[in-house]
Amino acid sequence: MIRMFRPMILATGLMVGLVVGCGKTDEKAPPASGNEQRVVVVGTNPDYPPMQFIDQKTGDMVGYEIDLMEEIAKAGGFTIKWKNIEWKGIFGALGAKDIDAIMSAATITEERGKTYDFSDPYYTISQRLVVQKKDAATITTIEQLADKKIGVQMNTTGAILVAEKYPNWERATYDNAPLAFADLANGSVFGFMVDEPVADEYSRANPQMADKFATLPFKFSEEHYGIVLRKGDAALLQKINAGLKAVKEAGVDIKLREKWIK
Repeated sequence: MIRMFRPMILATGLMVGLVVGCGKTDEKAPPASGNEQRVVVVGTNPDYPPMQFIDQKTGDMVGYEIDLMEEIAKAGGFTIKWKNIEWKGIFGALGAKDIDAIMSAATITEERGKTYDFSDPYYTISQRLVVQKKDAATITTIEQLADKKIGVQMNTTGAILVAEKYPNWERATYDNAPLAFADLANGSVFGFMVDEPVADEYSRANPQMADKFATLPFKFSEEHYGIVLRKGDAALLQKINAGLKAVKEAGVDIKLREKWIK
């Protein structure tokens, strides 16, 4: 399908504040029955297009996960208030009860599961390496990356993967993806390890970026995104899973993927 241009965020300094998401889709999931209304504060880090990012014209948070969470809430019988939080502080905000849930491309892992509860999975991805377009053809094997400097975002599964599987690689660690992509553009790092939808956005889907970046063909992992909650919030977990199930059964998640990702 033809994709409309979505402005990218390459600047830092996102303000932390309360933002109401306005995602819409033509197909609505049927409401799950037996749920009382509850206002749920959801934290997200909107510098990860196409999953969540700031619309530069309206200032609203938009993206696949924004729309998906809104649909889950409608189907699950609760309402949302969004909170913009930098990734490095988002799990701490959940633990401190500043937010009730995280919807921000968070991978379900065994380690995180010791501290937090996760919803059922809603999206499957892999870690991919984005490089400058001019360098893409020079790399035909993973072994050729051994002498390259690779960027990772702190506290992400991409950073964990590189540290555990490729400990001899030189690494540069960033607070957020825009900083990493800025350094990739100026040649300070050879590549940036990032979630597949974001890699695709920067290397193919966005016309302003596609002439600068390319994604190498290697898939470094298989991961599943989930909505993160505090341990023991069983009532909210039930609402979210019921809403997610209804959204999937109605095919709304597929429509949203076509809107934002394909």
